[in-house]
Amino acid sequence: MPRVIVRETASELPGATSALGGLFEGDLAVALDSGVGYFWNGAAWVPLAVSVFTPGVTTTSISYVVLSTDAVILVDATGGDLTISLPAASAQAGRLVQIKKIDASFHKVVLDADGADLIDGEPTLELLYEDESVPIVSDGLSEWSVL
Repeated sequence: MPRVIVRETASELPGATSALGGLFEGDLAVALDSGVGYFWNGAAWVPLAVSVFTPGVTTTSISYVVLSTDAVILVDATGGDLTISLPAASAQAGRLVQIKKIDASFHKVVLDADGADLIDGEPTLELLYEDESVPIVSDGLSEWSVL
């Protein structure tokens, strides 16, 4: 019968093998730091494409680096242009993040892809208008795509 295994981080999953006296195909694991679920296929842990719990909503009025616990980021750019820095797409396979500009100012919110990563083929994406919102998903390689 499959079991659910909970660990603080995904890096602790290999140790689950010896701690549990072996793994069974179909076992599930949750990494609490990221909320990512994993499936044991009989040979390796395979990350699930969706988070197994709903991370929080973050509101910011300063430039911000997206955390593993962020699902929705509300950005108030009243004080000036802001940059939202995305994590490497290669480490975020299937991850969905929603980013919304919540103020009526003329300041922009710039989504900035990590390193050589792209957002729909471009290194950045700008939100210019109040209530403009963009859901983006990682391909797990080098690109974030707007849904």
